[in-house]
Amino acid sequence: SRSGGAARGAQSTPEARGLSRVTRGFWVCAVVAPVILAIPGCAQEPPRRGGGRPLVIVEASGLSWPLISPMLADGRLPVLSGLYRKGSAGILTTREPLVSGMIETTMATGQPASAHGLRRSVERVPGDYLLRTVGADRRKVPALWGLASAAGVTVGVGRWPGSFPAERVEGFMLAAAEIDGERGWLYPEGALGSEEWAGDSIGIPAEGKSLIAMDAGLESIVSQDLDALARGLTLHRVYQPELLLLHFDVVDAVAHGYWQFHDPQYQRLAGSRGRPLQEPEKVARLGPAVARSVEFFDACLGL
Repeated sequence: SRSGGAARGAQSTPEARGLSRVTRGFWVCAVVAPVILAIPGCAQEPPRRGGGRPLVIVEASGLSWPLISPMLADGRLPVLSGLYRKGSAGILTTREPLVSGMIETTMATGQPASAHGLRRSVERVPGDYLLRTVGADRRKVPALWGLASAAGVTVGVGRWPGSFPAERVEGFMLAAAEIDGERGWLYPEGALGSEEWAGDSIGIPAEGKSLIAMDAGLESIVSQDLDALARGLTLHRVYQPELLLLHFDVVDAVAHGYWQFHDPQYQRLAGSRGRPLQEPEKVARLGPAVARSVEFFDACLGL
């Protein structure tokens, strides 16, 4: 579905926060569904064996132009603002149903669900009521990282939806496992050493601390993306991939749980249908959570 158009006018620069140690000197394509940004990195890096700079693809579920446009205009997203103004941007369209995993697999393969075969994110375990993730072992066509590896391009993949179990690639893969540490979540197995929770030490950005302070349930959401980023940076330093794909889930996860406090129309609609309204105190306290999650994502890009 289409979202509203983009707004320009943010005054902050990428130098105000600094580009990520990963994105510095890279060509960057930031897929912020349903928005897509394709941006060249601003610093130079020696050419790789392919003759050009590496490519970084960042996918952040849950972002939309109506959500980020006013934040860009107000200068609240300095890294995204700098990338946006130095690159190009557009509206990314998709198809119903909006099933995570199915859509991201289409992004990763360039094929519709009818071709790649992943139409749902989870399925019931036969003979049980438990659910399990539907992932790469059900995919019928190769993904971008597989095609690149076959062509001799080194790749790195960080928790891309639908990527579990991890595939053998020319580089590394942190698969989107249901439980980190589950067998098959990392390739090469043991790449992070005997302590596979290890990664670069990353302090929680101020935006993350502010988000956590709003509600105890937000800490695990923040930690999930930070832990994955820490491991990805550790492996990136070792493998120096020419193609890097990273997924951030924080905005989508926060929106699912806290949009009811963020959007005034939700309260009006609930009242018109006779549903109980949220307490004003909770609306005031939790209403900024969705926007703060976007600021946290922006901060992660600048780490």
